[in-house]
Amino acid sequence: YVCALSVAICIFLYKFVPPMSQPLSYHDFADKRNLCCGAVPNSFDVLSNIPFFTVGLSGLFFLSLPQAQDQIATDHERTCWLVFFIGIFLTSFGSAYYHWHPTNKTLVWDRLPMTIGFMSILTII
Repeated sequence: YVCALSVAICIFLYKFVPPMSQPLSYHDFADKRNLCCGAVPNSFDVLSNIPFFTVGLSGLFFLSLPQAQDQIATDHERTCWLVFFIGIFLTSFGSAYYHWHPTNKTLVWDRLPMTIGFMSILTII
């Protein structure tokens, strides 16, 4: 009953509440330097995603090791960690894409992979 009510509320909101745009000033970053001979706009914002790539890939690698089976209690927990590290890995690409050309349309690619990571870690907790 609660699930059906939640779905009905979401459908109502989707149909009757207009989308809310992020103010354009949100995309005005402090660092506007272009490194690599101008090839990478907002360079440090784009390059700051390298740690997400590294952590996501390292986590996926760890989960593929036999030792990971000893550290993780259940298959459900393993799946949650897998989704978490995939979300972190994808965050590196989505966030780099957004910071390369920050607009309201590219912002979704910054936030969507983070949401995957956040929800999976919440499930683990």
